[in-house]
Amino acid sequence: MLDLNNYNIDFNCPKCKYLVSIQLADVKCECKVFCHNCKASIQLKDKNASSLKGIRDINNALNDINNTLKNLGK
Repeated sequence: MLDLNNYNIDFNCPKCKYLVSIQLADVKCECKVFCHNCKASIQLKDKNASSLKGIRDINNALNDINNTLKNLGK
């Protein structure tokens, strides 16, 4: 299974527009991150647990592909 928790996501700081890089796990746990440029505190929100659901859906799709490929030669 692919571990998407360590996948990096980039977004612009809402205050200074500096590019901030975080991990998907940070979104999942709604961590507070800081802009390295203006030092603004940014509270991450995961509305309706969408990142958790997205990770689960992607992993399920990859498992389906893996099972299909295994059964292709049968």
